[in-house]
Amino acid sequence: MGTSNCLNAIMNSGQIQKFLKLYDLTASDLTLNFSGYYKHVVIAKDKVFLFARNEEAAKRLSRELDIYETLSKHLHEVVAIPKLIERSHDKEVHYYEYGVVSKISGEEFSRYILKLSDDELVAFLQKLSVVIASWHNVKTSNFASVLGDSTEIEYDSFGEKLIRDNDLTSTLAQWRAQISSYITLSDTQMNKIESALLNLRKMDDVLIHWDVHEDQILVESNDNVLQITGVLDWEGAFIGHPVWEFNFAEWGLEIWQRIDRFKLLRQAMWRKYLEERNLSGRINENSLHIFYLVQETIWTLKQINKSTINFTGQPFNETMKIYQRYFEEALSD
Repeated sequence: MGTSNCLNAIMNSGQIQKFLKLYDLTASDLTLNFSGYYKHVVIAKDKVFLFARNEEAAKRLSRELDIYETLSKHLHEVVAIPKLIERSHDKEVHYYEYGVVSKISGEEFSRYILKLSDDELVAFLQKLSVVIASWHNVKTSNFASVLGDSTEIEYDSFGEKLIRDNDLTSTLAQWRAQISSYITLSDTQMNKIESALLNLRKMDDVLIHWDVHEDQILVESNDNVLQITGVLDWEGAFIGHPVWEFNFAEWGLEIWQRIDRFKLLRQAMWRKYLEERNLSGRINENSLHIFYLVQETIWTLKQINKSTINFTGQPFNETMKIYQRYFEEALSD
């Protein structure tokens, strides 16, 4: 099916003609990406067009365009974020508001992730940490009118308890009881977990992309060294705790093939991130990994009746045995 026919999934024939004429395009100039849940993406030679799939998606796209506009004013280094060129409510082109943003060069990191050695992956993720720190350093007050109440975004309620609950001791006691049939933790180990989580509370909220993973990260290879050129898809952004930006659950299964290396990967990422934000010495370098170990046991419990746990590829009981070992390794430091 030709590109012109594919555009019919986004616009009617009259809108297609107006769109092509307005932006001096021909259908053969365009590449279409329909993989997004909320929007269709039309890629031209030097710009990208973002079209919402429906009314709800239009609200999210409006948020995304607001974020691009705000970031372009305050983020000048480290990484390319799509820059807003135009936003339009022209119903002769599309039923909802659409956006035109700058095109960023590069390929999706997903094409490379399995090719990297552990050391190469560590080096890459540290570069990603520098990029993440760059937008986390932008003051959240700049986004107050754009994002409003962050509770509009649905994120993990248990994870929020771990970093915000006034009675963390009680929350952890309940968690310990939930996992007690599968994972045994001593009082000393529980104290270390609580200490690490309390330490995370020293960090202020930041702008969270929320969906950082290998398909959203664009890279270029220079002398076989990957450089990050951009981070895409900001429609789910909100103001929240920095830990949410380092969630491997948002990634594909490729990175979970290295679950035994997660302690190494997370510590390397977190250490570099803390350096970039001048938080070294104040925040425990192991706190991110401990947070996600606790978090992942809850996710695993929700899959107790499945023959295979999504993340590990192992049966439930075997997965819990794996996490017993991970806790022992993490809490031995």
